[in-house]
Amino acid sequence: MSQSFGIVEEKLREAEFFLDELCKTNRRSFQAQCFFSAFASAARSVTLALQATMSDVDGFSDWYEQAQARLKLDPLARFFVEIRNDSIHKGLNPLDRITMEHLREDLSLQLRRRAPSHVIVCLTKEPRMELF
Repeated sequence: MSQSFGIVEEKLREAEFFLDELCKTNRRSFQAQCFFSAFASAARSVTLALQATMSDVDGFSDWYEQAQARLKLDPLARFFVEIRNDSIHKGLNPLDRITMEHLREDLSLQLRRRAPSHVIVCLTKEPRMELF
């Protein structure tokens, strides 16, 4: 192992930190957008750190190839890869960018006094809203 596995653990802690901070913010704030962007980037970098620290371990390449194949089929993993790529490569941050269609639902949830949540909308052929 050319680098310490602690690098992977630190990346996981970094992603967790930004997610925790995001959960504490006002859902429509600039801080929320910053923490979301940082979370997406840190979460993505976990697998990169894993590759960097484990690449010379026997059997890792075969294991990682299988893990990548599973991740490519996982809708949630693909969802976050797209978000991270849009954030890093296009400067887009989908946090709280909602369409009129979703605004009604969001306002309805607020009127029913649902706990505040963050909204992620991906503008694809099938817009979707994720609440967390």
